[in-house]
Amino acid sequence: MAAIQQFSSVVLGKSKATQGAPCKRASLKVVGAARPQSSRSAQLKNTKKWATKAGSDVAFESYDEAFVQDKNWEDIFRLKNGFKLFREKATENFPELIEELKNTQEPKVMVIACADSRVSPSMLMQTRPGDIFVVRNVANMVPPYETQGRFHGTSAAIEFAVIHLKVEHIIVMGHSGCGGIKALMDKSFEDMLATKTAGMEFIPNWVSSGQPARERTLRKFPDATFAEQCRACEQESVNSSLSNLLTFPFIKEAIQSGQLDIHGWYYNLQELNLRTWTMDFKLSSVETI
Repeated sequence: MAAIQQFSSVVLGKSKATQGAPCKRASLKVVGAARPQSSRSAQLKNTKKWATKAGSDVAFESYDEAFVQDKNWEDIFRLKNGFKLFREKATENFPELIEELKNTQEPKVMVIACADSRVSPSMLMQTRPGDIFVVRNVANMVPPYETQGRFHGTSAAIEFAVIHLKVEHIIVMGHSGCGGIKALMDKSFEDMLATKTAGMEFIPNWVSSGQPARERTLRKFPDATFAEQCRACEQESVNSSLSNLLTFPFIKEAIQSGQLDIHGWYYNLQELNLRTWTMDFKLSSVETI
């Protein structure tokens, strides 16, 4: 670990050991079997090429290529260099917005999306910093309202967005090829939920909030293939999450007062299209008996 920390301090430009003196390129030997070279080992160079085409003057971090390949760190350097590109372009293209965001945020839209690496709301919607308040979890699930549990990451984010940020829209965005929905639709789901075997200790319990969507899908498409059932459930689970949103008292109140709308979106990765719909919530007439 000491070697890695030393390498990190050198790479960032100044060696702590030399107290600010110009550093030399790190040359470290890492103990352990060397990993096979990643198929993405050229991505750092590609990032630099992209920056050159974009007219960027960003100074990229130097690195010891043997160390990076051995530790499979090329992605980490690519991400850090990506931040440098962001910082340069953001301050160049919308400096006033960046200054505003240093002190406050006023997003009008909350997006509840899947943690899947292919489904980045900011990327897909081409938003600016501060445009959307995002929470991501496995299978873009919204659990029903309840206060007995101790850890409520998604519910806490919803509460903060609606009560404190006063967002005007909540989008639940599902997507094709969702691994969480695949686990939910698996024939052995009930067994996974009961046994909690290694590798499935948390996922089944989390996606179980989508069981109403699973049941509706199986009723509608009993003879469909597993892949077809998964595709249907991916969309049905969005509606299930929209229904669960209505179990939160402050959401129901905000919708009834016209301050909030909730929407379902479904991103099809294979066809690169987006289906969108809005839940039309109406209060029935009040009758006194």
